[in-house]
Amino acid sequence: MGEVYRATDTRLGRDVALKLLPEAFASDPDRLVRFEREAKLLASLSHPNIAGLFALEDARPDEAAAPVRFLAMELVVGEELAERLKRGAIPAEEALPIARQIAEALEEAHEKGIVHRDLKPANVKVTPDGRVKVLDFGLAKAWSGDTLSGAAPELSQSPTLAHTGTAAGLILGTAAYMSPEQARGRAVDKRADVWAFGVLLFEMLTGRRLFEGETVSDTLAAVLRQEIDWLALPASTPVAIRSLLGRCLERDPKRRLRDVGEARIVLESPLVPAGAVPSDVTAWRRSGRRAWLPWAVAVAALAVAAFLALHRKPEETKPPLVQLDAQLADDIQLASLIGHRIALSPDGKRLVFVAMAGPESALYLRALDHPRITLIPDTARALQPFFSPDGHEVGFFTGSGEIRRVSLAGGASNVITTTTTDARGATWGEGGTIVFGASQEQGLFRVPASGGTPVPLTTLDAGKYERSHRWPSFLPSGQKLLFNAQAVSRSFDDSTIELLDLASGRCSPLGAVGSAPRYADGRVLFVRHGKLHAAPLDAASETLAGAHLVLGEDVQSDPRNGSAQYSVSQTGALAFVLGQGAYADRFVTWSDRSGRTLPFLDKPDRYMAPRFSPDGRRVAFQIGEIGREDIYVAPAAGGSATRLTFEERSDSVPVWSPDAQRIVYASVKAGRYVFLVQSADGSGSPEPIYEAPPRHFAIPSSWSRDGATLLFQESRTGSVFDILALDLRSGKTRSIVSTPATEVDACLSPDGRFVAYSAGTQGARQLYVRTLAEGGGQWQLSTEGGIRPSWLQNGEIVYEQPGRPLSQWISVPVRTSGSAFEAGAQRALFHGRVDSERLLRTWDVSPDGSRFALVQPVDETTEAAGVRIRMIFGWTRLLDWQAE
Repeated sequence: MGEVYRATDTRLGRDVALKLLPEAFASDPDRLVRFEREAKLLASLSHPNIAGLFALEDARPDEAAAPVRFLAMELVVGEELAERLKRGAIPAEEALPIARQIAEALEEAHEKGIVHRDLKPANVKVTPDGRVKVLDFGLAKAWSGDTLSGAAPELSQSPTLAHTGTAAGLILGTAAYMSPEQARGRAVDKRADVWAFGVLLFEMLTGRRLFEGETVSDTLAAVLRQEIDWLALPASTPVAIRSLLGRCLERDPKRRLRDVGEARIVLESPLVPAGAVPSDVTAWRRSGRRAWLPWAVAVAALAVAAFLALHRKPEETKPPLVQLDAQLADDIQLASLIGHRIALSPDGKRLVFVAMAGPESALYLRALDHPRITLIPDTARALQPFFSPDGHEVGFFTGSGEIRRVSLAGGASNVITTTTTDARGATWGEGGTIVFGASQEQGLFRVPASGGTPVPLTTLDAGKYERSHRWPSFLPSGQKLLFNAQAVSRSFDDSTIELLDLASGRCSPLGAVGSAPRYADGRVLFVRHGKLHAAPLDAASETLAGAHLVLGEDVQSDPRNGSAQYSVSQTGALAFVLGQGAYADRFVTWSDRSGRTLPFLDKPDRYMAPRFSPDGRRVAFQIGEIGREDIYVAPAAGGSATRLTFEERSDSVPVWSPDAQRIVYASVKAGRYVFLVQSADGSGSPEPIYEAPPRHFAIPSSWSRDGATLLFQESRTGSVFDILALDLRSGKTRSIVSTPATEVDACLSPDGRFVAYSAGTQGARQLYVRTLAEGGGQWQLSTEGGIRPSWLQNGEIVYEQPGRPLSQWISVPVRTSGSAFEAGAQRALFHGRVDSERLLRTWDVSPDGSRFALVQPVDETTEAAGVRIRMIFGWTRLLDWQAE
């Protein structure tokens, strides 16, 4: 900014950098006053990674000359980062310490209310001893003064002005680092620095600019619209760094990483590059005790298995048993997505898994005889991987509803076909056919692996109340396959396992229930209650013969959708992710508005859907496994819970009547969801008030204060829910909110004229309010996620802003008058850990807003423990030992 000279401070005997301000600037009194005010603030910064500002002075070359204004700055000796980047990408072991020091400098400034606004390689120097110095802190703002929102961006907001080059060239040099809000000329805050930090880190790791064009307009257009090429990052880039970059480079500042201190924490943590082998390899112990080993020891396992196979006695025909536990590095996390997230190759030598790459999922490959984890190119937004029969390719679904295939030898992935975004598993047969579950509400489809239009393969059996066929898996011949058939309301622990003959189209139940069936070595494997079972398949009778033996416990699985995180090869290799998942017990705590918690129902059980009575004296909730839940009621003041329902079925999701005397809940009768009303003291028999159409989910949500209307959500098209109203006097229903997106969590206002609800896709829902009557207004309350609203009697809406690992609770004061709605300033209450991905409520707030009932995991450290995978080579030996 201005001309720069090296000078000596004769008073203190030190070298300084003098930056002369242009005469046009110095002669503008208003700008100079604003600049002096900002410069005083900048002079307060004192940090090892920030080049200090010593003074703002003026001098006259002679008495007749106009005064010259200049800044006395710390003289930093070293190489500009811009010069270093001319030599190409910076290795991660060098780039990440630089980024950490930049983050520390930004964090210090932001805590003092100072925003850089012009972070770029030319404003970062690295001293010969490796110290990073960030230059020109806040001077972009000091130069331009206060910029009003919506005003046109000034040159000073983009570049640091210099004495050489054209204005256009200078802008082009820094526009690439401007945040989208800067590019649009809007007011900015510290999140603009977070964006620039992400751009800078990306450039250091890749050696190329993230955004650039031939002109300033082209560059700014790229900033605003260009897709980010995440695959340009080196394959060894730690997943934690990819995730950090994704958060920093969110174009919407409301979704961007809010504090650069979080980036500093990530960069301070030990990061294992995706291709590195952790050094702390611990020997596997044959005893029954678990040894939580680094992931790299899978290589050792394969070596041990090979050694034993080569040296076993000639009469031994089965492979030796090798079993170990491995823990993925802390910066490698499986993506939290529905469906199978790991897949072993048919020869058992390679494992593919779904992890996060930036803000999106991608596929990673681990050859078990090699110490590298590599990103599979062109697999952005991948999920549910499955191998080709020869193991040379991997098929996968994408978040946009495609099925694609990619060669492990390299190259781009290719589209096989399109399907729904709600697909449930796929398998690739020897005959070049792919069979997949198209959605939650359909049978199986088939499509050529070379591409084409899917055609139906199976039809749901209405007589058995079947809702879904999913998780197909070919037998080695490619002529038969296994799949799950699920009935309405049934947990996948109780879904039937069927064998389909492709030639005849005949489906044969195998006489077992469980989820995610696979075939290997003459046996059918499946998961039930978190345990991995194996049973021999009698090919002649097409039934399971013999005992169902257990291969492993604590297999991560979810009975709500039938997914199970395990994979088996045809050569005796088995892998599964350890963790109880949906089977974990929970307890219920009280929390006040500050987040202070006390135990309420501290005996672990499978609690869900807590709801306060309107008088605040009792809490209703459900307990039980999926498909076998019951309703309970407990005093809010403490004491034991009383069971309200006793049928052998699913009774779930209680909602109180306005007089607190009755409870409505969802149940299942003859394969259909029905709403039953039961006296809250347990007397009398339940009375049906609504029956949903076949294969539809229906969940009660809110009972109006006048007792005349019940709001509920119902699945009419696959996983998409709409909000409906039931008139309890006439029994008629009408649609309240119905769009292609999902609308859930309906909550009536105290006057019954408005409804608050959340809408959007899973993991990205926002909170809305609209009039209950048709033709009224609609208002959006949340911008950073909003679910599960509660509308209190005092004119306050409380909702959850989901997050990981902790959610944030938000309070919004609101006023209604007639059809008018007005929301006040939102206020953050507290953070807590609940399961935000569940469709059912995991918390509720008392009518006076003073207490929260939170359903929380028993072990809050599970998520931080890392991903643990059990590898078993020669797993059939386990079955032999159990049978003896």
